[in-house]
Amino acid sequence: MWMCQIAFLGMLLGLAMSAPVVTTTSVSAVLKVEQTISTYDAGLLLVVSEEVLIDSETSQPAVPCLGQIAGLVAAKSEGAFANYMRQAQTLDVATAENGAVFYSGQGNRALAEQFAAANGRTTMEMTSGGRWLDQQQLFGPNSPLTRDQAVQVWSTLSQRFAAGASGNAVGFVNGARAGSIFNTVEYPALLNNRNVVNVITGGH
Repeated sequence: MWMCQIAFLGMLLGLAMSAPVVTTTSVSAVLKVEQTISTYDAGLLLVVSEEVLIDSETSQPAVPCLGQIAGLVAAKSEGAFANYMRQAQTLDVATAENGAVFYSGQGNRALAEQFAAANGRTTMEMTSGGRWLDQQQLFGPNSPLTRDQAVQVWSTLSQRFAAGASGNAVGFVNGARAGSIFNTVEYPALLNNRNVVNVITGGH
């Protein structure tokens, strides 16, 4: 166990230097890990892209530390997810009356943003909170979250955006999937929002 702890210490020191790590985990076993570092508000992201643990005497994989590495990565992801969920519950996505603009479906974001900019309205990503979350690129290849976790974070913020809308809300949703965040989260929240008078949807 203590040898594995030494290995993890070596890994973390290597991460700090942003370089591949080769650490000795026992007299006859070597752990090779290639990793990527990214800095998020959620903290340091450890991405293990390749891991090989071979016993030099038997030429067989030596497994004990691999499960611990997987656990470390999973714990990091869970910590980032909790942080982003907290952010999604407090970020500012407020809009003026008649100001909220929604979109879903291919190409509709550009249409919604053009309409919002031309008419003094706001998409969620144009609010300070939505802009910050958009910049985190939670669906990108270097995201600290799984896709399902990213969907939960965005759904939380989207629900709050719809719940805070008032007056007439406009949605560019032509071609939106039935399971999209608009159809499963935002639209139901708009229907339950007593401050919303009309929900005008289309796509052009």
